Amino acid sequence: MATTLVDGRPVAVIAVYGDKAVQLWDLATGRQIREPVHGHDDWVWAVATAVVDGCPVAVTGGHDNTVRVWDLATGQQVGPELMFSSEVWALAVTPDGGLVVAFGQEVALLCPR
Repeated sequence: MATTLVDGRPVAVIAVYGDKAVQLWDLATGRQIREPVHGHDDWVWAVATAVVDGCPVAVTGGHDNTVRVWDLATGQQVGPELMFSSEVWALAVTPDGGLVVAFGQEVALLCPR
């Protein structure tokens, strides 16, 4: 689970254990904002949030060896998925916009351009 603001509203981005989807919940109302976001081919294990070019995004990783970026305002995937050699277990966004990905027994730091 991770939190951020979307259109000034506090939201939680949640990956439910055993599910291939990601849910977005409005923390002020306690209601799900839209239908779950689908794209992963297997369980989603990790979620992080960031703001990229003023747009709130969720970064998700999972058992399908991929990392995906989602526009939280639209629910659409941003760009192609990133492929890794093993399951993605954890994600973190660095203060300068980098992405730390833990996969298998490895860790990668992806730096912004």
